[in-house]
Formats: sequence, C-alpha cells, structure tokens
Amino acid sequence: MGDDPHAEAATIYAGVNRTAHGLPDPPLTPPGQHERPHHGADGRPTRTESVGRHAVARLRPRRAHRPEPRRHEDRGGARLPSVNDPADIGCHRQAATVYPASRWAFPERFSAMNRRFARVAAVMGIAVTGCAPPPTRAPQPFAAATDTLVLLATTDVHGWLLPTDYVTGRSVPFGLARLAPAIDSVRRRHPGATLLVDAGDFLQGTPLAYVHARAPGLHPVVAAMNALGYDAAALGNHEFNYGLEVLERTRRQARFPWLSANIVRAGTNAPAFLPYVLVERRLRGGLVRVALVGATTPGVAIWDRDHVRGRLVFRSVVEGVERAVTAARSAGADLVVVIAHSGLEGSSYDTTQFRLPAENAVREVARRVPGIDVVVFGHTHREFAGDEAGVLLVQPRNWAQSLAAVTLVLERRAGRWQLQSRRADFLRPDPARVDTALVRLLATADARTRAFVNQPLGWSPVEWSARTARVEDTPLLDFLNEVQRRVSGAQLAASAAFSLTARLPAGTIRMADLFALYPYDNTLRVVRVSGAQLRAYLEKTAEYFLPCPDGSCPRIVNPAVPGYNYDVLAGVDYTLDLRRPVGRRVVELRYRGRPVQPTDTFTLALNNYRANGGGGYAMLAEAPVVRRIDREVRKLLAEEIVRRGTIRPEAYFRRNWRLVPPELAARALEEMVGPVPVARARKEKRLRVWAINDFHGNLEPLRPRWADSARVGGIAALGGYLAQERAAAGAVPLLVLDAGDVMQGTALSNLTWGQATVAAYNRLGIAAAALGNHEFDWGLDTLRTRIAEARFPWLAANVSVAGADTAPSWLRRAVTVTLPACRPETSTCDTIRVGIVGLATTSTPRTTRPSHVRGLVFSDPATALDRWVPSLRAAGADFVVAVAHAGGRCDARGCEGEIFDAIRRARARPDLVISGHTHTVFAADVEGTLVVQQGEYGTRYSLVELVRDSVDSVRVRLLRQPVTYTDSVAPDTALARMAAEIEARLGARLREVVTEVDRPWTRQGDEYALGRLIADAQRAAVDAEAAIMNNGGIRIDLGPGPVTYADLYRLQPFQNTLVVLTLSGAELRRALELGLRGARPNLHVSGLRVWYDPAAPPGQRVRAVRRGNGRPLADDDTLRVVVNDFLAEGGDGFDVFAQARRREVTGWVDLDALIAYLRRQPRPLPMPQDRRLVPVGARSRSIDETP
Repeated sequence: MGDDPHAEAATIYAGVNRTAHGLPDPPLTPPGQHERPHHGADGRPTRTESVGRHAVARLRPRRAHRPEPRRHEDRGGARLPSVNDPADIGCHRQAATVYPASRWAFPERFSAMNRRFARVAAVMGIAVTGCAPPPTRAPQPFAAATDTLVLLATTDVHGWLLPTDYVTGRSVPFGLARLAPAIDSVRRRHPGATLLVDAGDFLQGTPLAYVHARAPGLHPVVAAMNALGYDAAALGNHEFNYGLEVLERTRRQARFPWLSANIVRAGTNAPAFLPYVLVERRLRGGLVRVALVGATTPGVAIWDRDHVRGRLVFRSVVEGVERAVTAARSAGADLVVVIAHSGLEGSSYDTTQFRLPAENAVREVARRVPGIDVVVFGHTHREFAGDEAGVLLVQPRNWAQSLAAVTLVLERRAGRWQLQSRRADFLRPDPARVDTALVRLLATADARTRAFVNQPLGWSPVEWSARTARVEDTPLLDFLNEVQRRVSGAQLAASAAFSLTARLPAGTIRMADLFALYPYDNTLRVVRVSGAQLRAYLEKTAEYFLPCPDGSCPRIVNPAVPGYNYDVLAGVDYTLDLRRPVGRRVVELRYRGRPVQPTDTFTLALNNYRANGGGGYAMLAEAPVVRRIDREVRKLLAEEIVRRGTIRPEAYFRRNWRLVPPELAARALEEMVGPVPVARARKEKRLRVWAINDFHGNLEPLRPRWADSARVGGIAALGGYLAQERAAAGAVPLLVLDAGDVMQGTALSNLTWGQATVAAYNRLGIAAAALGNHEFDWGLDTLRTRIAEARFPWLAANVSVAGADTAPSWLRRAVTVTLPACRPETSTCDTIRVGIVGLATTSTPRTTRPSHVRGLVFSDPATALDRWVPSLRAAGADFVVAVAHAGGRCDARGCEGEIFDAIRRARARPDLVISGHTHTVFAADVEGTLVVQQGEYGTRYSLVELVRDSVDSVRVRLLRQPVTYTDSVAPDTALARMAAEIEARLGARLREVVTEVDRPWTRQGDEYALGRLIADAQRAAVDAEAAIMNNGGIRIDLGPGPVTYADLYRLQPFQNTLVVLTLSGAELRRALELGLRGARPNLHVSGLRVWYDPAAPPGQRVRAVRRGNGRPLADDDTLRVVVNDFLAEGGDGFDVFAQARRREVTGWVDLDALIAYLRRQPRPLPMPQDRRLVPVGARSRSIDETP
C-alpha cells in the first residue's frame, strides 16, 4: 500500500488510518485493555465498545461548547457511526467533528500501523483500498423542501481574542470577543443550521498568543475557539512557528479538528492531519452532510523549514484538495466546503527554485477541482468575496475584524440536496459590545499577558522611530541589526521594518515596545553568502520599489510586495537607484571601503524566516547555515536593553545605505505614511573647513630643507592665509580646526608652558582642537590650566576616567557649533550646525609620560565614532566633522594607520576627518569619508568644502593643501606682533649659537648620527655605562649652519629628566628586543654594540651584544643605563625599565645634557660614524660586521 499513493489515499480519506490523520490511536490496545475511554463533544468520557482488537468511540449527541444555554441548540446533530455498519466505521468516522487527542506519530510508525490496521480491516470486512457504498435506504416520496444553511468563517485571527492591543494598552474595535455577539446573532436566527470554521493562522500573532505558546495548561486561543464552538479549522503557516511538538500539544486540547489535505509525513503518503471531516446538520428537509476540506500553503516548508524538514512534506494545495473532495463526495457529502490557508494566486517564492507548489492556489482549486461549493480562504489578510468557475470564494478580514457569513440555500429533491443559491456577507464586530463570558474565560490569560508586556527593560533619552525606515537608514533598524551582529558575530545583518509605526519611546522601554518593533517569533540564523548572492539579495529587496526612470511615474512603492519583505542591511555600504530597472538597482556596494566582488564571502545574520528563503529570497535558502541561534530575535533585543540599562542611538547608528534620487525616496515615503511633514529636500548648505595639525608651538617660521630653506609657516603667516580663505569663502561659513599636539615643541611655547600658543590660537579663531598625546607632557595641572585659558574646546570622545564611562571634568567629547550663513544678495541669513567629535590616539599612554595619564582610559576610536556621530546628527547637525589626533600614512598601495582602521571599523562615520599625530600629508577617501592630514608645524593647511544638497546627501571635496610660504601672503599683524613680543622677551637666549654643523644631520635610515649624538650626550652627563634614547624624542633635523638654542629646543622639546637604571644583562637584552621589535628600530644606543636579525620573530632578534669595553654582554652582568624619564616609566612600551630594581633621578634635563655636551665638542661638530645597531641575516650580513 505504501507503494501506491492512490490506493493509500483512498484508505486515508475513508478515515481508516486515524493515527496518520492525527486522530486517536484506537488500533491494537494491549491485551486485557480492549476498552479505553474516549471523549465526546462536551469533553466527558464516552462508552467504548471493542470490535476484535479495534476500539470505536460511541459518541453522545453533541452539546454546545459555550456555557450559555442559548447555544445548546445551535449545533446540528452529527450522524453517529454504528458498530454494526462496517461502511459507517470505514467511511464516516470523521462525521464526529470532535476527537480526543493523540500522541504525535513519527514517520517510522506509519507503515507498521497501516499493516496492523489492514489485518483488522480484513476481519471487519472493510476494503482497504476504498470505502463501502453508503447503506441502502428505503425509497422516499418525491418532495421539494428549501432550507438555509449558514457557514460562518474567520481567518488569520492571529491570537486577537480580546479587544486589547497589548502593545499600546488601548482598546480596539475587533477581536473574537467582539465578534462573538455576531456569531450568536446568526445562530439565533438559524438554530441548528450553522457551521463555524476558521481558515488558519490563529495560534500566533499577539503577545497573548506568544506568552501562552509554550506555557502549561489550556492555550487561551484554543479555549476561546472551543467555547465558541468551532466545527473545524485549517492549519495556517503560523501554526508551525513554535514547532511540531507545541502544535501537537495544542491540537490535542482542541474540541474541533485541524485540517490539511496536502501535508503528509515525510517518507510516506500518510496525511499528517485530517484531510477532511463530514459534519451533519439536520435541516427541515432532512440530514445534510457537509464535507469540510482543509489545505495549507506549501510555503511552510520554507518559512518554518527547521521545524518541518525531514518530518512533513507539503504537497500541492490543488492535488491535496482534489483527492479529499473526491473522497468526501464518495463518502456521501452533500456539500463541499474547502477551508484553505492559501491566497488566490501567485507566490512570494520562486516555485521552480524552491521546488515547491504555489503558495496561493485558491483560484486554481476552484478552476480545476470539481465538486466544490464554497472556498473559505485566508493568508493574505484582505477581505474578498467573488465567484470563480461557479465556486464562491470568500476571505474575511484578519484579526477577527469581520465574520464571513455564507448563506447557502438548499433544496432537497428525490432524496438529494441541491444547492440553489449562495451569498456571502461580511459582519463587522460591534465596537460597543463584547462577549462577557469569553472575557471572563480569558481573564487569567489576559492578566498574565499584561504583566509580561508591561515589564520595564531599560531607558532611552530619545524616541526611536521606524517611520522612515524603508527610505533612509534609521537608528531603530540599526539597533535591531547591530544586536543581531553582536550576538552572532556575523559581519553583516539584515532585518525588515515590519511596521512603520513601531517606536521605542523616550523614557522607559517596555516589552510591549519590542512587540511593536518585532512582532514575529523568529529565531536567529547566520548564513554564508557570496558577493554575488549579497548583490542578488539587495536587488530582491529593492523590488519593494517600482522603477521610475524619468521621475514621472505614478507610483513608487510596489503594492505587490509587502513591507515585511523589504530588508535593510548593516555592515555593508550600498546605494539603490530607483530610476534603474529591476535587477540593476544596486549601484554601489562596498564592504569596509572596498567594492564587493562576486567571489567575496560574508557571514550574514538574519531571522530564520528569511534565512530559509521566506519572501522569495531563494538566494538565501541556498546559502549554507554557519550558526543557528535558537533564541527569538525579540528576546535578544530585550536582553540588549537590559544589559545596557540605557540605550542611545549613537551606540548603534551608522548611515550605510541610501536611496537615490532623494525626491523619489521622499515620494515613496509619502505613499507609505502619508504626506511628509517636512520638505522633501532641504535647502543647500555649504561649509568650508580650514585645518592644521601637530603645530607643536611653532609660532615662528621655519626653514625646512624640503622647501629649499625658504621661510614657511609661523603663526602670523597662518593668520594671513586664513584671512585670505575667509575672504574667498564669501558668504560660506568657514570653520577653523586643529587635530592636536598644539603647544609642546619650541622654546617660545615651552618656556611659557604653552600659554603663548594658546593665546595665539585664541586670536586665530580655532573652533575646536583634538587632544594630542603631547598635551600631557607637562602634567595634568598645566594642561587643565591651558584648557581653561583657551576659548575653544579640546575634544576626545574616546578618553574616559578609569572605571567609569565619563570624560574627565576638564575635557569635552563633542560639541555642536552654530555658524551664520548670510546671503548678501537676498539679505537673508540661515544657520549651519556643525557637530565636531574629537579622538585621541590610543598610544597616548605609551607616547607621553605614563604618570601624566594615570587614571585615564584611551579606548577604541571606532566605538567613540559609533556613539557620537549619530548623536550629533540626531541633535540636528548639518555636517559632522571629526578632529582626530590619530594618524596614518598613504602610498601607492593604499592607506594604513590608526585613523584609517578606525574609520573602516566604525559603523557611524563623519562627513570629514581632520587627522594628526603622524606628521604626514595626505587626502584619502575611506569608506566614503574624506580624511586629510596637513603635515606638521603649520607648514601646510587643508581647505575642504562640504555641501549638503539633500536630507541624505553630503558632498565633500578637498580644495587645496598649500605650503604656507611666508613670502606669499600678508601676515596677520596682530599675530605677528604677539609672536614678536614673546620673542623679544626670550630672544637673546633663543638666538644664542651653541654649535655649528657643516652638513645636514638628518633622521634617515635605521640608525643615524643625530641619535648617536644624543645618546652619547646623556651617557656622558651621568657617567653611565650605557644609554638608550627613543627615536620619538628626536624631533627635527639639524643644519647645515649655526645651531642655536632655539634649534636644540625644537630638537628635544620635552624637557625630560634623565634617570639612571640598574639593570642586569638579561634585562638590558630584553630592553633592546623591545626597541627592535618593530619594522624599524626605535632606539639609539651609546656604550653598546648590538647585532640583530630584523627577519626574526619579535622578541628573538638580538643575536649578540658587546659592551663598551668590548666584552660580550652576559645575562648576570649589572650595568648602569641612562634613559629619559619617559622611558623610565615604561613609555613606548619599554616596560622592563619601569620594573628596574634601582633607579636614580639625576636632575639633568635632556636638553641641558645635550647643550653641555655640545659645548665641549669642536666646531664644526664631528658626526659620530660608528655603527652601533648592526643588522645580520641572509640579506644584511657583511664580512666586517659579524659579531
């Protein structure tokens, strides 16, 4: 029988294989237990009789399920099977529409069960391949009688039992409790002549349904439907959302059958649920048998694949219904009503790719399957009534917003019922009435649900809205996606804006708010997609919009695509052009600034519905699953809020996608939510930014070699260039910014502890400066004093007090500057709001004296951007600029460094980044953000123009990065006078010539004479055996020509104190390894000669060390080694110095030690030529340099 599906189908539809139907398991009770209790329509046990080894239920006449007496007559009596009538036992057992629960039968049980029942059937005289004909009845006299039967139907109730919206807490004018009076009214008018059915999706959809899905006890949805006296229900796709075990446990509680003719158990042809039931009503003209045939959309195999794969097979709705209708007519049905959870036609998925029958097939059922009188259908949430091929099709509104009432006029002629007419009406719930008995029945469930949804989770300082989430990136969808990314570890994440009215409120966030944001009970999946699949995914989601090539199309939003099938992605930057044809809308697709290639691969976090291909996303169904996180997305969101306590948009928001052109996006928003309350496009706004970095107190001009010793820079020249740019900008506001390391570095600035430079910056009109690492060189007290004197803020969003997420009181993280933008030609003025966020290099604790930053934490700059950039935008900033004392370098291979890494990792990026710290010159586009750095010492500036020409479009371009030659500009006289006054006070000392050099002393190569000179000077000052000098403390090149006190101050500006450390040979070797661990050495030595292999692993590069006396360094040697106090505290990563067993603070300042040494040297100054750091290895070893 298992090899012949048609033969098996005949047996199944005859009601033979009850276990396969999901019915009780009567065959083969254990010996001595041939009688077992069954339950009747009222839920009480009935008497059982044994036929051989086959127990059959003798059901009492049925009573109404509701407690109200008025309904006791509403249900017509079903024709009861007789144990003396084999045909009744075989073919009409489904006539009783209430069945006791059975255990879930797994596929492996079916074949054995069928074999056992075949033996029983042979004893009983039942044909296993068909049904015995109905019993012969005595001839009836010819008569014609007209009767009315009313079919009542609901669909897609989705747990809306009570007239309460648990998300908003408000009363609603729908729900089963409001619809029940309408059901009562029809039943009173047609006593005993009504049927009540549901077309599926009743178990899932509201917080009440969710709370009780897995809770013990009677499910409130089933309790309500039992009380209302449903005759049958089709299985909807959402009945499978919680898994088969939950479905089966709930089904057992129902006093009405759950039907589906097109679901079979995997590996068999045995139906998993009853395909149909025969329900009888006694009308005036006699008994009428109505077959109720169920069907379920095959899309369940996609949407809940994880629950049903390998256990259930979803076949064609048309074929399943056709078999059931044929069997039902053969079983004596007078009328056939199909209850289908399937729409009219079409599919949200590609039937060929998924190898599944059509999702929506009701029209095809009506056209192809003879013998159907009415189809009640659901699934598409649209009220419908119409005729197709002589079959009445009807779909009531979802959420119990309407009740379909199909009036069937029957005439009985010659003992047969004929359908004379049918009419469909829709009854609306009365918003002023409610079924109080049903409300009382559900009171406990209602209270439990209210307690659940009203539980507080956390707090938000602002409201988050989904109103525009389908046309522009929003913090609310980014919150959802970023939580998915964090929990899963995926590179990308995707989700839909299920409702444009969803919001997280300002203030307390409750669980109810998350139900509005995420109404479905989906779980999380991580799949691996290729670049080609990712692009196909985005093209599919773009089908939510109709193409509009010339901008004049009548409609933008595609009415055939529901909003929940439009996804938004995070982790990748993309642009959808609505002017382009379907399949070619993705015009930009980048991951971390690099165009996505078809062969690239990414991990993508998304819900199980979409991961299974739900919504027609076949490219995702084909993607391998990397990780299954069987926890509901909504729970993950709740846990995130509880974990943080307070959530802020800036922690999640990063603008990574957009629709173009903006005017079509604005039109689409109007179609979705009504007229947009703001203008579709904002008036164009322009801003110019003038920026410098790493000024280091260079108030006076320099003569750098790269400028052929021409005078460059100085505060007066910078003021002159700035005045020129202000004049050229005209009505366009100009913002002046600095990227840090403002004060420390020259005698004029250092001898005033930076006061002179701060005063000059005040006069220059600096709007904000980043906090540089060298701002800390004189300690926090001096820094706080200089910040208090400044008329501009120093900014660092990634600096906080240790142990707290707060900035120190003297530091700001971000500011918003409002600039006037006046148009002389129109005598009108506007304002431009610029958000400025600061960043400090995370290397600060290593590149300034560690004790000066003790108690401060320098955290990830990308995280700071993600927090503050969205906050500034949300506060109304037209532009967002970052001033970052974090740098990098660019060459033909690309750009690398701390600031580039931060921008690439950030989810929220500013429009422009002013970079510093690495003293380089570049202008680079990184992930769509322009990053500029202007060299050093005021020798260059950058001028950048930003233009906002729409709500989501900012154009940024570098205008110039000129060298600030002093002879090309009229100096700012006030600044020139300020610099002159300082120089007059300090000039005599600064102009003093200390030595002279006859050639350039440059900082080129892995080791250079200038470094050897400084190390020798320090060792000589304190009579140490060795000296180590860090390269970062050697700031400029010298000569040729006289070397003044001012030059030497710029060479060694930090005023470090020399410290003598007592180290063992092993400790000294460890220090040398630390200085040689990078791509290039970061030290110079005196009193030592070191052989090292630059190709060896860091920490294993030192091959040999000889002391100044020529002896090899032994691990147990003890040496006095001089270093500056920056290194002595562990700066630049030299932690071994901080752990030295003995230290002596000498009182020598490094600059004084150098000057004293130089005064003892001849002129011109001889250049130390001895090589002290000797690279060895296959490519670097030389014969005379071996240790």
